[in-house]
Amino acid sequence: MARLGLIAALIGWGCGTSGDKTDVDTAGGADGGWRPDLVCPGDAGCVSGEGALEAGAAAVSITPTCFEQWLDCGRDGICPDDEAWVEADEGEGDAEWHKASEAFLDCGCDQLCEGDEGYTGPDEGEADGEFQAAWLAGFQNGRPANSVHDDIWSRTVVLRQGDTTVALVSLDVVGFFYDDVEEVRERVAAQGLDVDHVMIRPPTPSDSGDGWSVSAGWTRPGSRTSRTRSWSASPRPSRV
Repeated sequence: MARLGLIAALIGWGCGTSGDKTDVDTAGGADGGWRPDLVCPGDAGCVSGEGALEAGAAAVSITPTCFEQWLDCGRDGICPDDEAWVEADEGEGDAEWHKASEAFLDCGCDQLCEGDEGYTGPDEGEADGEFQAAWLAGFQNGRPANSVHDDIWSRTVVLRQGDTTVALVSLDVVGFFYDDVEEVRERVAAQGLDVDHVMIRPPTPSDSGDGWSVSAGWTRPGSRTSRTRSWSASPRPSRV
């Protein structure tokens, strides 16, 4: 129990905004001090915090598997293998997509077009005229991934002592909305998992996926309301 108390204290300390600590309850109302819906240990379902501390950990890749590539040919749109190519021009090979001049390869999820080695036929999204991009978050906007350098992960550590179980989740994404956190908690409860509290933290690596799902002025130029990217929704089952 002491160890869970220490963990709770460290979490509380890490959430502070300054070195000044206070015992004043600033969230209380007319009916008294604020109280969470569930307090563990102590409440029904997690009465005890005694006994051996148990720990478990798991990691699941949430790397996008369906996205199309683009040609990093610069402002003139001419690549080294093209007959008209003379030399590299501005923007060529800079790993930044210039929408006006650099074409995307409309090859679908498998990134294989007709004539490519291993091509067996059209797959999802192929030749539909739409750029199925895996948008990167971080600095600048309009950054579609062209390949995968390293996988991105959902990592979870679960701690249990007595009747009290806490899950700490770290997601390799930039941004994760509160309603998404609530959805994950609801799925945990619906599956009957004996977890009292789920905490989710996105460490915001700048070259990971757009967890905000706002592909909006944040990632995709010209879009303001898109929260429909399939990838942003797909990691949720893995997080559960």
